[in-house]
Amino acid sequence: MNRFGYHETVVSHDAENGQFEKHIDLGGDNNKMYFNYKTQEAHLKEMTSVLKGEKIYNKRKDLMADPNTNNCHTLRQNQTNPDEQFMFLPSYTGQIKPANPKVSFEGNCFEEITFEMVYDESNPAEFQVLATTSKKRTATCSDWFLFGNTEITHAEEFVLPGQHKLKFKAPGPHVQEDVKVNGLETYLFCESMRDELISVFNTVKMYVGGLGMHGKIPLFEPAVPEYMIEANRDFLKWSLDWDLEERTNGTNVEIDESEIASGDYFAVTRLDGLDPMIMWGTGSHSGHSVIALRMDGELYITES
Repeated sequence: MNRFGYHETVVSHDAENGQFEKHIDLGGDNNKMYFNYKTQEAHLKEMTSVLKGEKIYNKRKDLMADPNTNNCHTLRQNQTNPDEQFMFLPSYTGQIKPANPKVSFEGNCFEEITFEMVYDESNPAEFQVLATTSKKRTATCSDWFLFGNTEITHAEEFVLPGQHKLKFKAPGPHVQEDVKVNGLETYLFCESMRDELISVFNTVKMYVGGLGMHGKIPLFEPAVPEYMIEANRDFLKWSLDWDLEERTNGTNVEIDESEIASGDYFAVTRLDGLDPMIMWGTGSHSGHSVIALRMDGELYITES
């Protein structure tokens, strides 16, 4: 059983010719723990808005360097540091489905990779993915991928050049209909395992800290710790090209309360991981918007 609760069986493995065949049963008992229809509904609504032109799907800046290629960012010019936040996320490499069963691209390890879906409409409970890898860059490298749609997910690593066969068993009408219409999307993890783990650690540093309202227990103090500030500053620098400059005089800006009137606007930013994500998603330089309101002689700072 793999990490997603699916049963995998290696049917044949020819190391000399670089070929293997694996059967994947997508009806694992733990599948219900990883997916639910609310998540699928949110994904479908988002993708529908993209297709209608109501929402723009923005890739990371490093993945926009060459829109005509699906290479990972480590193979591109002006590459981003692979250890930075969110660099552990895979790069989209194409969709294979019965109507368009083949996709070819360049990988991190293999210069030439082709995925082809073999689908028989008379037997929707089973389908195959033929993976052909060639022109390996180094003897020890590998490429690992994420295959999936709204119903299923499968991770696979390719070490040897040659043709590899993945046989999927798709039980249930929902899985079979999704495979028939949408097939599988493929994603390539761009970095080495070392860089992936460091990127995950640097991403976690953006969020873990300043979790409490009072006290001096580490991680649960109200103030955002210094390592968290630096991680969020680094994220804003490479994602928004915005370098937060530190005040050189070391003093706080004090505003007399009597100068604040109802309707005054304040842009609030807390370097806690959440605000920088809001800033990245909206393109703003603030995470929250608040307005001053004077009611019954008292000054209130309100937020919707």
